[in-house]
Amino acid sequence: MTNIKTAIKTEWDFSKLYTGIHDPKIEKDVKVICKHLLIFAKKYKDLKFLKSSKGMLVALNDYNKLIDKTSTIPLWYLGLEQSLNSSNDKIQGEINKLSDIYLKASKETIFFGLEICKLDKKLQEKYLKDKTLSKYKYLLESSFMHGKFMLSEKEEKILTDKAQVAHEAWEDFGSKNRNSQKILFKNKEMSLSEAMGIKADLPKNDRRVLHKIVMNRYKDISFIAEAELNAVIRNKRMDDEIRGHKKPYEATILGYQNDVKSIENLVDVVTKHNYISHRFFKLKAKILNKIEKSDDKNITMAELATSISTAKTKKKIKFEDACSMVTESFADVDQEFADIFQGYLENGQIDVYPKLGKRSGAFCSPMINAPTCVLLNYVEKPNDVSTLAHEMGHSIHSDLSKKQEPMYQDYPISIAEVASTFFENVLFDNLLKIATPDEKKDLLVNKVQDDVFTIFAQIAYFQYEKNIHKAVKEKGFVSKEEFASMFADCRRSYVGDAVEVVETDGYGYVYINHFRYFFYVYSYAYGQLIANALYEEYKKDKSFGVKIKKFLSAGGSMSPEDIFKSIGIDTSKPDFFKKGLKKIEKDLDEVEKIF
Repeated sequence: MTNIKTAIKTEWDFSKLYTGIHDPKIEKDVKVICKHLLIFAKKYKDLKFLKSSKGMLVALNDYNKLIDKTSTIPLWYLGLEQSLNSSNDKIQGEINKLSDIYLKASKETIFFGLEICKLDKKLQEKYLKDKTLSKYKYLLESSFMHGKFMLSEKEEKILTDKAQVAHEAWEDFGSKNRNSQKILFKNKEMSLSEAMGIKADLPKNDRRVLHKIVMNRYKDISFIAEAELNAVIRNKRMDDEIRGHKKPYEATILGYQNDVKSIENLVDVVTKHNYISHRFFKLKAKILNKIEKSDDKNITMAELATSISTAKTKKKIKFEDACSMVTESFADVDQEFADIFQGYLENGQIDVYPKLGKRSGAFCSPMINAPTCVLLNYVEKPNDVSTLAHEMGHSIHSDLSKKQEPMYQDYPISIAEVASTFFENVLFDNLLKIATPDEKKDLLVNKVQDDVFTIFAQIAYFQYEKNIHKAVKEKGFVSKEEFASMFADCRRSYVGDAVEVVETDGYGYVYINHFRYFFYVYSYAYGQLIANALYEEYKKDKSFGVKIKKFLSAGGSMSPEDIFKSIGIDTSKPDFFKKGLKKIEKDLDEVEKIF
């Protein structure tokens, strides 16, 4: 295993940015950003730039520079500090105050993109053919495509303001309510999120008791989710009707720069292959019941997320050892990937361990002209190593994308998961090499489980969203019981007969935040299938690593479909997704043989 040659910092180091949350430079930086925005708005408000290729070129060059100058580093920094101190109201107050200042100035530049979007067809065609504007061709193509759904400047400002009270306030209220709930289990008071976190590792009887307590509490507070979901779904439908979107998922898919038909193909193909997921849960029931010496044939929803562990000892992996594993795995593909990771460890770009007040989970947070930061809650479990590889996949993608022009450094969510999952796959094969026979069995079955949850469960959630949006539209109001009944059916659609889904399990819709952000769940399945395909190509021919790097460096300079097509992967056909699902079925065949 590779030795880490650098000293590891396990907490974020912001010393090169600010001295702390009270640094007066934070507000000064926000005001400088606002000044740049207002100068730009004043310069181009007369719209003369729209009339000629020369004017467009100068304006787009300035716009590119504006993105570079107005990187919202101060707000990004405060957001990261808040993720370490979630109960610190002073940080939230600063964020709110400075966000208001920034948004007021930012709204003054809305006209720029809107006017480009709404150019007449002849000018659109002229500018797309003009070679002097070739650097901005994809930006223009994307703008013109979105233009038919855009409104006037005044109307766009109204919708932006409306979203804060008609969606964001509801979502914030629901989230705070869920996060404030406490339950009592074995004489210990704990939050619902804490209970969900420990449930999978408990003995069978305790696990099921805790699951029942948690789901009953979600049922008790479902009247809030009922009001919340009805409100935000109706608000979304209003927005879609105003903009001209015909399908409730269209805005999300186009916003992620995907083709609607390609994603409809994905959803259709995965749904038709749910039998693979059913087979997996039948196997999981068999394995868990054998491990727990149970005569049951089935399992319950309490066991849904339980990892399968047949190894006699549960291995703990120190962070230093995890870093060695990840470094070695990344270097196998390209030394630059390992070097980027080493830089994160040396420069304090990863906040590693859980602490009081720190946000749960893990994330990667990139920003133009600032070091990308990663948050972990590392507790030495094998899954934590995979999470490290996953988040570093996002980070490498973000850092290589910084080679693009500022306007193309950001990339859509639909391809973000491709990078992270690819690097998880790289690590996975290295872990297999050093695993004991029992550990290898566990790794293989849990890899299939990960595919099942990331692909089949997420597409089932997408179908659930379609159903509840349709129900709210047709009925005007959907009760909490109806939401729950539909969600129970959603669960059954991908778990099959081997998992018992009872009435209270339907109230899982209350805590799944995805349903407040509308249809983005497809991006997980999309990313997983493409990442698996890329990794299969890489395993066949290691020189394919050059093409992987090309994808990781593309940022948002092309559509996802075109980025993948440029490296020989065609995601536009249903057969592409079928091939990926057949690979999972083949993996499941192998796992069934060893169990």
